[in-house]
Amino acid sequence: MGKIIGLFLARRGLAEEIVLCARDNSVSQRRANAEALDINHAIAFTGHNLTVRAGTTEDTDDSDIVIFAASLPSPSDMTDRMQLARGNAQLAQELVPPLVHRSPEAIFINVSNPLDVITYELIRLTGLGYRKVIGTGTLIDSARFRRCLANKLDINAVDINAYVIGEHGRTQFATLSHATTGGMKLDHVMTKLVHANWLADAEAESRTAGFEIFYARGYTNYAVATAVEMIVDGVVHDRCETLPVSVLIDGFCGVRGVCLSVPCVVGQGGIKRRLAPELDEAEKAKFQASAESVRSVIDDLRIDEINP
Repeated sequence: MGKIIGLFLARRGLAEEIVLCARDNSVSQRRANAEALDINHAIAFTGHNLTVRAGTTEDTDDSDIVIFAASLPSPSDMTDRMQLARGNAQLAQELVPPLVHRSPEAIFINVSNPLDVITYELIRLTGLGYRKVIGTGTLIDSARFRRCLANKLDINAVDINAYVIGEHGRTQFATLSHATTGGMKLDHVMTKLVHANWLADAEAESRTAGFEIFYARGYTNYAVATAVEMIVDGVVHDRCETLPVSVLIDGFCGVRGVCLSVPCVVGQGGIKRRLAPELDEAEKAKFQASAESVRSVIDDLRIDEINP
């Protein structure tokens, strides 16, 4: 995953230097060196003047952004990202403290699954607070959902304002009570054009699409890398775009002390604002169910509580 993210960021010229941080062994370093060389050849076509190299934790001093993409191999029959929780939490506990020691002012972006659990653990390990630790969260799922809607409604996906929020996983849900396109509430548009059952199918597809890709080829990468690219671009260029990303929740829908995705304004310095969309009662219940799902795993791993 790290190599694809590195390529996407390099092609956009979103850094002066990118370090592909590998484990300290000859095999990992050799592969990382090869990936860095290949990316350097690719960006020769772009005109961007930046350096891509392989390294270890010791080569990351004073980084502005650290992207945590470390993960144990996913079981081929994995049915829930929570199956990776214990192993990836242990990886974070090993790798993150030296990274934050070398770059105490960095913004951390988490890609590792289970996304919300590991984002929570990164906040605890870094001590940086919610503004500077961001999980890619349901940014990917929201894009998948908008694509489903766009295909059915024959409307460009970028013109559809609809979010998937909550857990990046089995309890995520689409917030249709305030979804719009062209100034119209989306549920009104869909009532006229789409069979009612299709909406539930589209929501389910956005939730399961990642596993469909995973079962076919063993991983997902392009959409994830694009999500990271959007977040990094937002930080570097202070875009102040509203993105559904995983952050520490502080009271929204009565939820506290857990990471879930809500729309956030992302710009220079990380999270500028956590937004609180108006949800109907059914959606509030779904958000609370997401919180319970993620919290149960955090409690099972005995991760210490952190303050919002």
